[in-house]
Amino acid sequence: MTTEYDPYGHLEVWDQRPNEPNAAYRQFKTYRDMGPTRSQKKVAEQLGLKLNTIYGNSSDYQWAYRVAAYDREQDRIDEEWIQDERRKAKTRHIRQAQSLQSKWIQALQNLQPSELDSKDVIKYAEIATKLERQALGIDEQQVNVSGTLTHSVEALSPDETRLRLEEIQAEIAKRLTEDNESEDED
Repeated sequence: MTTEYDPYGHLEVWDQRPNEPNAAYRQFKTYRDMGPTRSQKKVAEQLGLKLNTIYGNSSDYQWAYRVAAYDREQDRIDEEWIQDERRKAKTRHIRQAQSLQSKWIQALQNLQPSELDSKDVIKYAEIATKLERQALGIDEQQVNVSGTLTHSVEALSPDETRLRLEEIQAEIAKRLTEDNESEDED
């Protein structure tokens, strides 16, 4: 039998060939659609045909070659779908992290200075930064925020609190960038 395909490229390898009888193509599709557990013997049993008929059509119409191409294409489609879902999940996680960051900043701005605990402020900054880094796929590393308060948080106005939090966030970003640059040099 011929191994020629549509000269204009309209057929995929696993499509019915111009010289392939409908019955032989149905047998091939049965074989193809069985997936990883496929076998010619199973096709013969499922369709009630002689095994020699299946062997002959498999050989004449290159089932092994065609089904391998079909499986590769299915794998490619699956991988493309997985990558698309990963992109969607990353986008969703980034938006969630950013939303959380803006909400905790807003909540902190609405708190009375006497309600603020410096440890809580630092913890919120660490959590929000960690979530954003995870969503962006930045290497997981410990981000330590340390230092001595030079003035009491209770004495800050809401605007001063917001500004101080922005300073802390900028310092964290600066330290992370420095750490990443030093890792790149290694």
